[in-house]
Amino acid sequence: FFDLFYVAAAYNLGGMLISALTPHDWPRGLIYYVGIFGPLYNTWETATYYESRYTQVDYAHRLFDIIRYMMVSTAVLHIKPLDLLADPKSLEALIFASAILLESIMHLGLNLELYFKGRGDRAAIQNHTWTKIKFQLLPTIVMYTAATTVAAVQFAQVPADELSNYNNYRYLADAGSETSGPRWTLTDLPLTLTALAYLLNIFHTTWRKIGRASC
Repeated sequence: FFDLFYVAAAYNLGGMLISALTPHDWPRGLIYYVGIFGPLYNTWETATYYESRYTQVDYAHRLFDIIRYMMVSTAVLHIKPLDLLADPKSLEALIFASAILLESIMHLGLNLELYFKGRGDRAAIQNHTWTKIKFQLLPTIVMYTAATTVAAVQFAQVPADELSNYNNYRYLADAGSETSGPRWTLTDLPLTLTALAYLLNIFHTTWRKIGRASC
């Protein structure tokens, strides 16, 4: 059932990529794709990783999982065409980043529970969980928090003249003009940060695995 959210995510990502197929917008579209796909992939990977190793048999954890899935479904619902995601006065980027941030915080809570309450080989559970928290969850949450904050500030305070300039760039890009303004602006920063969070997670994971292999 959980995997069906990612079918919808793939469909919406396809629509977003189609909206970015212009000479002006395709670099931004690539950034937005990574910034959306990466965090959603992390939600699937962390959920699968957790459920393949630990067993939950109470209603509290099941309710907790349902709320987490609601965060993922909210993020998927707000994968929109590039114009809406990049518009600083649209709620799409803000809601997407907020939902991903809340899901990550909930997963951090599960790992903290494992660290303090997990049953089994306590030393192994604590060592593994602390490594995951320190190198993956906390850095990712910091980046998601920054993305959410930037999106919220832009939504609340973006100057009218900046919004007008952005809309002019967008219309010129739609018309195929070669003088359509910059290919990246500060309005693209929220999803750029989520993309960087995903790439940094890959870098940290690869670096740790190389370090272990060389020991």
